[in-house]
Amino acid sequence: MRQQKPVSVNENPYIGTYRRNFEGDYRCSKEEVDNMIAESSNITRDSIVLDKYSFDDLDKDSFKRYRQRFAVRNPSHIWNELDDIDFLRRIGGWDKDREKKVEGLTAAGLLVFGQEMNITSYFHNYFLDYREHVNEYEDQRWSNRFTSQNGEWSGNLYDFYNKVIARINEDLKVPFKIDETDLGRVSDTDLHKALREALLNTIIHADYFTKGNIIVEKNKNEYKFINPGLLRIPLEKAIGGGTSDARNKNIFKIFSLLGLGERSGFGLENIHNTWKKYQWELPSLEESFKPENITLLLKTTPIIDSDISKELKEIFSTEYDSLNPYELKLIGFLCFAIKKCRELQRKIQNVATRYFPYFLDNAFV
Repeated sequence: MRQQKPVSVNENPYIGTYRRNFEGDYRCSKEEVDNMIAESSNITRDSIVLDKYSFDDLDKDSFKRYRQRFAVRNPSHIWNELDDIDFLRRIGGWDKDREKKVEGLTAAGLLVFGQEMNITSYFHNYFLDYREHVNEYEDQRWSNRFTSQNGEWSGNLYDFYNKVIARINEDLKVPFKIDETDLGRVSDTDLHKALREALLNTIIHADYFTKGNIIVEKNKNEYKFINPGLLRIPLEKAIGGGTSDARNKNIFKIFSLLGLGERSGFGLENIHNTWKKYQWELPSLEESFKPENITLLLKTTPIIDSDISKELKEIFSTEYDSLNPYELKLIGFLCFAIKKCRELQRKIQNVATRYFPYFLDNAFV
């Protein structure tokens, strides 16, 4: 449980806290221990009031687009009548620190709507990176790439989400339909939902107070989502669904008010179910250390060959749909091995027939 960390072997957590990685145990750095202490709180750090930051630190166009989308989705909502500061307060982007008796932007407000140069003045490690390589040309590293630092857009989380989801949706080989009544709200397919959920999870669960970047990659047969920070709940609970522990609750709220994101904690489970439906390689979710980050890898390659899948459907009939991905992969591997053995047997038989006819005639006499 994150609330019980750090656990140290003596009274000083800065010299007695260890962590296990793939190579063994190592002593945690001061930064890692400080991060554990901060993560143990039930008050998420994106609610911190940044008293030295004001509404002028935001990208006004980003915030305006958000308000317009909110109003179209909720035309009769009372918040539409509020001024910008009060509206920002209601969605979690502005607050008052009652102990210090100051008010201002929250960390969430700056991250979601801020201008990149203002965001990085507080979040020194902040960096967003989208990479795309769907065409196979020699000496071409990326066919499309943009970062939060290139100066051609605001560089904030809201605009990053919209830019990335547009690129991801662009050439999905499944039907896609725009609902004109809701500013781009999608008449979703389960694949669009799964990829949107993967992107939102990357943004919502990132630790913006530690080292590391948000990286999203779209390649020919896979999608990769990387965010700084580790899982706040065990992996099996995350995949099982129903347990939610968002690292950035205010950022979560801001996106969810537009109907984006699974509040009930079923996001990762839905992604797994979608990949099972399409019989693609199961999603891979891995934690890494130094720096701490999470990588979600979604491959769009089939678990088994299409010809073998067709044969299995004929063999198992209605029972085929009840096979889980691990069973399919195992049975598919066995079928593939048997097929290769038969091919090898035929080749041996052909060679033997051609060069050793006497042996074949007398082998079993």
